[in-house]
Amino acid sequence: MVSVEFVERQLKSLDTSKSTGVDNLNAKYLKLSASLIAPILAHMFNCSFNSNSFPKSFKLAKVIPIFKKGDKQDKNNYRPISILPIISLILERHVCQHLKAYLENNNLFYYRQSGFRENHSCQTALTKLLDDWISAIDKHEIVGTLFLDLSKAFDLVNHDILLHKLSMYGLHNNALDWSKSYLNSRFQKTFISGEQSTTREVVAGVPQGSVLGPILFLIYINDLPFVLSHSVADIFADDTTLSTQSKSLDSVVDSLSNDLLHVDQWCQLNHMSINSEKSKVMFISSSHNSREIANENPGIPYYSSEVNSCSSCKLLGITINNRLSWGDHIEQVIKKCNTYLYILSRIKLFLLNGNRKRFYNAYILPHFDFCCVIWGNCTSALEHKLVKLQKRAARVILDCDFCTPSSLMFADLKWMTFPERVIYQKAIQMFKTLHGHAPDYLRTSFTFTSEIHTRLLRSSTPFQLYTPKPNLEIYRNTFIFSGSSIWNSLPSYIQNSTSVQHFKSQYLRWVNQS
Repeated sequence: MVSVEFVERQLKSLDTSKSTGVDNLNAKYLKLSASLIAPILAHMFNCSFNSNSFPKSFKLAKVIPIFKKGDKQDKNNYRPISILPIISLILERHVCQHLKAYLENNNLFYYRQSGFRENHSCQTALTKLLDDWISAIDKHEIVGTLFLDLSKAFDLVNHDILLHKLSMYGLHNNALDWSKSYLNSRFQKTFISGEQSTTREVVAGVPQGSVLGPILFLIYINDLPFVLSHSVADIFADDTTLSTQSKSLDSVVDSLSNDLLHVDQWCQLNHMSINSEKSKVMFISSSHNSREIANENPGIPYYSSEVNSCSSCKLLGITINNRLSWGDHIEQVIKKCNTYLYILSRIKLFLLNGNRKRFYNAYILPHFDFCCVIWGNCTSALEHKLVKLQKRAARVILDCDFCTPSSLMFADLKWMTFPERVIYQKAIQMFKTLHGHAPDYLRTSFTFTSEIHTRLLRSSTPFQLYTPKPNLEIYRNTFIFSGSSIWNSLPSYIQNSTSVQHFKSQYLRWVNQS
């Protein structure tokens, strides 16, 4: 049952800038009246559960098309943003919390599904994926990776199939009846320039803009990896990557071809489809095998067409190429940061130093930090480009000339250089991994020396990690190797920090004293 305290807490935490649904109930006024309306809403929500029905007024969505790029006359260049009544999202949040807890506590999620799950992220998913690839290359194997594009996956979810899957995961009849009421008889209308369309029924898909929709989609796609025979699936929501490795290129192609057919069969049974034009395959290997791959450049057959081979592909916001070098991605990072740095240079006369720093932290630093645990293993030449950009940003913020040493500017701003920041981010991820704030697929990658040696060596501590020995130089770029080395270099009092925030403050204090 829903408690009054839960509803009041949710109302008081509402973002007042949140758009209103078709009911025109503004978040600001809901927040102000939280203590008054919480008992009424809690009673209404509990009536919904007792009657196994989702309120009809919560099922009408306001759809606003947002222009992306290209020709404004082409409707395909608009992204539909669905806005539901704010009150409905509070009810959904209660259901979502309990459903997630049930699935997580019973280990019902596919273990390499990283979307919409606590302690999972793009960074954890990519870290595991890249480590597996590099580990295979270190064994002189060829890696084949199929980047699948499922067409409009969230919109094609079949409600009857979803309800059947919910029952297979153990939901009771009352919960299934409520879920059926939640999914069925939903409607939407589009709003453009003050005009609105007629109301149309939504006959498939999980509700866009909802709280519960993403978790329902995870349940729907959860059994896809079990149809695979030769490859491993890494999934982030609907972004699905199939990977396999072998010493033979033909074997890799055959494995991916067979599993692509298995996935296609799954899609047919689950009313989904693969977009073969947007799907790509990439082959990654050591330099020893790269010539063979370049000569054959094989695609993966798919009915009368094929999934084309590519040398570079964007996955979860990171551009990955078949050499696992990061020049392509870093050029994009620099381009984005230069755009914001130009804006900052134009408006800095109207900003105090503190606000200039906030602009940098809000618009530029996130591009440096996003998944740098993965792509931060770049060449010194690429690192130099990023540090050079940092220096330019420092001069803009501090109004310094080119003669000012960067060390003085960085000290004034309390900045780390990019390489130092990569180490910092890796250290944070290591702490999260070893202290239960990361997926199991990362934790099981590491081994403590105490688990290998029956007695600890004099040079080791209970928190010392075993560092694997590489066959090839590229293996040093894995998180398993570099993360272990960084962790072992930390003092034990930092390793034993009580929280992530405590770890960060202890680490920064230690670095500044070094």
